[in-house]
Amino acid sequence: MPTPPRVVLVAKPWRGGLAHYVFSALKEKFAGDVGWWPTYPDCWREHIAYLRDKSGWRDRLLDRINAADCEHVLFINAFGPPGALKHPERNILWMTDSAQLEPEAAKSYSKIFLSDPGYRSDLAQRIGDDRVTGVLPFAFDPQIHSPAQPQPARYDVCFIGNRDVKRDTYLPSLFDANFRSLIVGNYWLKHPLAWRHPLSFQKSVSREGMGTIYARSKVSLNLHANVVREGTNMRTFECAGYGIAQLVEERPGLDKLFVPEREIITFRTADEMIEQARRLLNDSGLRQKLGENARRRAVAEHTYRHRLETIFRD
Repeated sequence: MPTPPRVVLVAKPWRGGLAHYVFSALKEKFAGDVGWWPTYPDCWREHIAYLRDKSGWRDRLLDRINAADCEHVLFINAFGPPGALKHPERNILWMTDSAQLEPEAAKSYSKIFLSDPGYRSDLAQRIGDDRVTGVLPFAFDPQIHSPAQPQPARYDVCFIGNRDVKRDTYLPSLFDANFRSLIVGNYWLKHPLAWRHPLSFQKSVSREGMGTIYARSKVSLNLHANVVREGTNMRTFECAGYGIAQLVEERPGLDKLFVPEREIITFRTADEMIEQARRLLNDSGLRQKLGENARRRAVAEHTYRHRLETIFRD
């Protein structure tokens, strides 16, 4: 039988790339002695088996995890029914977005991190403050999120992210301001504005394709989804890696990750968003400074390798 990996990642293969980035950093840290067991089918054969018997497919994965002879199992979001996971001393949980966990399920993990500090109080009340190891923000992957060869700017402002009810409220202001805008992500093609501005909307793009869009844009706009309470989402870290000037919706704690006016520009309202966007579009020197400073900060503090150092710190 093959030798079991030293570390196993248990995570869904999101199109957004989080598990891919973490797996890449794990392979670097543990010299490739890692495995990734997805919690959702990642090939057609597994997908057919999953459709035939979803509960059986999950049960087999659970048995495989429990039987694995490995040093660490890193879960991105909880897996399995409460109490089903064995060997809690090796199990580590990183919860993303809206962190919710039952007290019985929390016993399956030796360390529990969450990406959004805004959920810490709620989680601590539910499972006990001593069970919450800490806050672990998202990060960026230097192999993917790096500056592309500059190209003539086709867009003034670009936004890459899925449609969300709160994000909807900001978009009309972008088009009223007559910016050359590009909106990319799932479900945007059904937005009423897409019918009036068809060339300004595009379905989701691959992880590798984001860099091309940013290379042809002057400013990256980041509108947080409703689920984000504090800090920021993956996009802020990724755009820092790309070295593009960022206009980011303000959230409590964002300034602990990136310095406003030095590394990013923030806004709170649609009117302020347009005002700050005009400021950036009229000042190429400021755009360059922001992009360079944010990338320098991200390389120094915000890679997934940095996050793993925190996770596996004794």
